[in-house]
Amino acid sequence: MRRPRLPATAAALLAALAAASAAPALASNGPIPTSVGTKGPVSIPVDGDGQTMFRMPSSIGFALDHRFDFDLFWVQTASEVRNSLNDFRSEGGTLGASGGLVLAPGRPDWDTDDDEVLDAYSPARKITLGIGVYPDMAGGGGEKSKYRLTTFPETIGLQTAIQFITGAVNVAFTPTPWLSLGVGLHAIYSTIDTTSLVGGSSTPLGGSPTINGVPFPGNPTYADFLNLFSSDQASDPSTLFKSEMSAIQFSAIFSVSLRPMENLGLGFSYRDRSWAPSPYESRATVDSSRTFLLALQGLDPAIQTLFLSTLPERGANGFIGRYKVELEGLHVPRQVRTNVVFWPVEWLLLSAELGWIEWGRAFGEPRVRLRDGSNTDVNFVVGSTAINTKLKQRWRNQWVFAFQGAVAVTEKITIRAGVNYGKNPINVNYQGATATSAFSDVTASLGGGVRLTDRIELNALFELSPPTSARAGPRTDQLTARNSRYGAEQYFFHVGVGIAF
Repeated sequence: MRRPRLPATAAALLAALAAASAAPALASNGPIPTSVGTKGPVSIPVDGDGQTMFRMPSSIGFALDHRFDFDLFWVQTASEVRNSLNDFRSEGGTLGASGGLVLAPGRPDWDTDDDEVLDAYSPARKITLGIGVYPDMAGGGGEKSKYRLTTFPETIGLQTAIQFITGAVNVAFTPTPWLSLGVGLHAIYSTIDTTSLVGGSSTPLGGSPTINGVPFPGNPTYADFLNLFSSDQASDPSTLFKSEMSAIQFSAIFSVSLRPMENLGLGFSYRDRSWAPSPYESRATVDSSRTFLLALQGLDPAIQTLFLSTLPERGANGFIGRYKVELEGLHVPRQVRTNVVFWPVEWLLLSAELGWIEWGRAFGEPRVRLRDGSNTDVNFVVGSTAINTKLKQRWRNQWVFAFQGAVAVTEKITIRAGVNYGKNPINVNYQGATATSAFSDVTASLGGGVRLTDRIELNALFELSPPTSARAGPRTDQLTARNSRYGAEQYFFHVGVGIAF
């Protein structure tokens, strides 16, 4: 899109229109945002873009037209993990899209006469509306990946796919030609599809073994009797958890945009951590077969028989149970951004942003509650039909530095490039023995736009997060994960269209 022009006087407006018609096209950021998680590019603070508004709603207060922007992208990822049992690499891709509509009532029709153009900044145009949908965060889809652990030396298929899809309603209020205030309300549909391993000392086994209803001397628990889950050292999990969960969350964003000069824009935005009126909910299958097998295989056959005889069904129906599951403590993080955009000459745009993302609370230690377990023997060992546990993540907060530029080569062609850096927030010692493409620190982008008419622009963009690696230490939450080396890389291919009307 063309650089927004909101002069303080009618004379300045006419001068800008005349310059735009006689000179090369003004450099612009284009309607395509980068899409690497929440990190992203510079959020242009003075713009009419249907996608910039998602992180800087006040920017649309400077829109001169109604506008629709659509971005279709393909993301290709590669991830790997190497440790004592695995030399694993996975590659895959997926398709995504985002779209935003800006409605700018009160703006003049550029086909009308000059008298109406002179009234560009009228009370009617102080309110600008924007709506749209975009992928807030996503990752982990595709086929299940097969890993080896000490508890599953033959390999086991694991996968965790998570996505947050946000629908946004934005309003910008422009009390003066140089100031815009914006607020956005976000409704976020989140899904988690997981086949993962769980276990550890956070799963208490409070049931007490009995023989024909008579408790053992001292009335020990099953944890005392076999120490199935508890350990003072790292061990590999052995209980398989499968579920597809979903939840609706909400958030809000507030931003301020300043245009003190025609060629300078400043912005600030604050987005609150998402909140959920109810937890993720679904049904889950919990397979404890390997857990019981490993607990019993080292025992004398007579002790194995004694253990099974303490169970109501003596293990005859296996150790797989169905539960109602609730998950809490997983959110879109709080974010604070400040940015600047500057045109030293009309054909060159330079911009920068500093952002802070509070991953520590958003992905800290989710809590899982399992209810109404269906397996009688498992319930008896646990001592309840319910299990409460925690999933330690302990991500770190993240600082992001982003830079972006654009050059108007001709009236119709604009070239754009950018780079951002933010040390990935993952706590490598809690990643486990599985690979992820989320170990991404740097993202570089290169693309451009072609203006087909005064109202239509086509865009393309390529993004690269080059190969990045991380290494776990000798102390991890899983035995196999000790000293693991993780690698990741990401590629994005965007095509988009911006239509003013």
